[in-house]
Amino acid sequence: MLAVLLLPAVYYFGYFLPRQKEEARIFSMQQKCREVGEKLYKADLDNYDLLSESVGGPEYYYSKQLNTCLYYNRISYTTVLNSSVRSFVKDSFTNKVLLLWHWKRFNEDREVVACDVCVSTEEEFHVRKEILFSQ
Repeated sequence: MLAVLLLPAVYYFGYFLPRQKEEARIFSMQQKCREVGEKLYKADLDNYDLLSESVGGPEYYYSKQLNTCLYYNRISYTTVLNSSVRSFVKDSFTNKVLLLWHWKRFNEDREVVACDVCVSTEEEFHVRKEILFSQ
């Protein structure tokens, strides 16, 4: 009989309450990620000449696995002879680039920028971005 009375208490304190607290923490982090990400997006808008550059639609995500906020954006620049496209994912708290695809064209020469967090194709970038944004 005692077990029947204790079972609801064990469920409530051992499962339900901790889960509810974790869900509230995640929701709070998602809101914080949006706020921090919007500040980064506004900084991006301030840093680029919008007459010749296009700043894409940002995405914000809280990664439980990395325990940080992620910010994605795409910036393209075009003139008559030159163009450049940068897609990136940053840690919103440190502003560190975690993933980058950067393509340039100057006159007729095309180049993919290389670095330690760079990928060589746009397709690879999007695959890796989706992995980051699903953790």
